[in-house]
Amino acid sequence: MPAKRIRKARKNRGGYLLSCRSETHVEIAAKVGVSAISIAHWTKGTVRPSPDRRTLLEEHFDVPAEAWDEDVQPSSAETPKPPKPASASKPGTGSLQEVADGLVSTIRADMEKVRTDPNLDPKRRAEILAKLAVALRDLGRMTGEHALDRAKILAHKDFRLAVDVIVGAVRPFGSEALASVAKALRGLEGAS
Repeated sequence: MPAKRIRKARKNRGGYLLSCRSETHVEIAAKVGVSAISIAHWTKGTVRPSPDRRTLLEEHFDVPAEAWDEDVQPSSAETPKPPKPASASKPGTGSLQEVADGLVSTIRADMEKVRTDPNLDPKRRAEILAKLAVALRDLGRMTGEHALDRAKILAHKDFRLAVDVIVGAVRPFGSEALASVAKALRGLEGAS
């Protein structure tokens, strides 16, 4: 019985770009018309898609057809795994703030990796960076890091400047209009 030939995986740019997608193998497979196992083989580099599948991948996922023939540099061939925050080593340990800080540092590290990855085309790099920026912003909102409360807004110099501009614009309409604006602004300052 002849020995079975084992295919050696050769990482390629197409597989790398496809593995960076947020879609699952099942979702990708459904759009391209193959099995999820085929997608796994493509992303690992053990098999490369046929020309017609490459065209579909380019249409649906912006993976250039020629990217499947380009080997990736070894430094970016492995999908980076985010470091675990020290407090998240055991579930239930560490404060919520420590976990959030760990996530922030992971997102920032991922952003730096994406910025410096030579295998990403500029359009895909911009997509990934935009998604990471949204995640960072949302995390900041959840933790209150980016929270703007009423006191901060009222104390901000640009808000005060806007008030002066509004008062100046309303002044020609008489004291009644000016009193209405002043009442509204006092309501903002007094509300909690």
